[in-house]
Amino acid sequence: MVSRAPMIVGLTGAVLLLGGGAVAAVLPEPRSPGDLDSINVNASCGSDMHLDIGWGWEPAADIPIIVTVTTSEGEVIQLVDDDLSDLRGFHPVIPADQLPDTSYSYTVDFSYGDIVVTDAFTGEVRCGSEPIPSGTPTTEPTDPPPPPEPDPVPPDPEPITPEVEPVTPETTDPDPDETTDPEVGVEDETTEAPAADAVVSDAGYTG
Repeated sequence: MVSRAPMIVGLTGAVLLLGGGAVAAVLPEPRSPGDLDSINVNASCGSDMHLDIGWGWEPAADIPIIVTVTTSEGEVIQLVDDDLSDLRGFHPVIPADQLPDTSYSYTVDFSYGDIVVTDAFTGEVRCGSEPIPSGTPTTEPTDPPPPPEPDPVPPDPEPITPEVEPVTPETTDPDPDETTDPEVGVEDETTEAPAADAVVSDAGYTG
């Protein structure tokens, strides 16, 4: 950033006059020194800067108003309003060759005697687009965006029943009944009684 000494330009120069210094037919009631009725700046990339300032008080003839324009590129340009023929209006023009040839921002300050007002106006010049003044932009209210659509829920899958082959149970023969098996005999436990000893009687024995 290059710092330059302030450039003081008088209102009497022809380059500083814009619109013949016309004033409104009716001016607001004057207020305290340092108050502004209005301030507008028209600037674009590579062109002159036009300022349109309405003071909110009646300046004294022996106290000039000094307007200082400072750019972000280091230019410091001072404009002096010492002509009361325009009453409370000041309409200077800053030539393009005194301004940056790239995008830049700027501030407008002014002083009146011991009164100093800083940042009376701030703005920005963008090359290739319209100048965008700084400050709080006024935006129109907008409707809130609609809520996002929910993701579709896939349907529940149908249950799959596994195929099961039938199982035929094996059949087994029952255990044979030992009491009825014809092949198994029953031992005959009956024994034949021994024969009784024969009694030999003696025919001639009488006891």
